[in-house]
Amino acid sequence: PWRYQGTFGQFGSQFAVTDTRVFVMQMFESLQCLTPDNFFTPGAKGYTFFAVEGPKGQRVWSKKYPVRARALVATADALLAAGPPDVIDPADPLGSFEGRKGGLLLALDPKTGEELSRRKLDAPPVFNGLAAAQGRLFLTCVDGRVVCLGRKL
Repeated sequence: PWRYQGTFGQFGSQFAVTDTRVFVMQMFESLQCLTPDNFFTPGAKGYTFFAVEGPKGQRVWSKKYPVRARALVATADALLAAGPPDVIDPADPLGSFEGRKGGLLLALDPKTGEELSRRKLDAPPVFNGLAAAQGRLFLTCVDGRVVCLGRKL
């Protein structure tokens, strides 16, 4: 995992940072990986997304969502998370991890963590393949496409 040192001292697989909050996606609840209460089962409960703020990094909200975010972007109105869906297909157990199950884009309320919208994607994004600018969201996908979502140009 990555670790955000700053004043927040958080760890996770993806981060989005604003002036006042750090948004994190993590698979494991702690870095003590060999304990019986700290395990992760793909396709079961989802990944943990949370927001922290303040000098001691107090959690503002924490929720689980069924997406293995490869990219997070924080805007004033939403925390956007995109990646492969957290599903395990018995006929193709690695399909989601290898991009054959498409992608999922979630928009979460940055204040509460509540889901605002969900959109299926033909392909998941590449690592850190999200950018937000001028009311648009740009996704660079593993299939080589760049997708623009938002107002018409």
